[in-house]
Amino acid sequence: MRAMTTRLDPGASPTGITDKLVTDATTPVAPDTRGHYSQQVRDLPETAEWVTRITAMLNEGKRHALATL
Repeated sequence: MRAMTTRLDPGASPTGITDKLVTDATTPVAPDTRGHYSQQVRDLPETAEWVTRITAMLNEGKRHALATL
């Protein structure tokens, strides 16, 4: 006994077609190498300056929020 199934795309398996062939026609390219997982991540030279700036902005925002309560 076959159970009735609802297909999301009935046109995906028309009567008489049992196999599909997918052809990859993209142009081959070299792999994108962006480093290795074994390489350690290092901060940029200007990171310390930005940490100081962003911390000051966050503190200013907190002071402003408390003043408006």
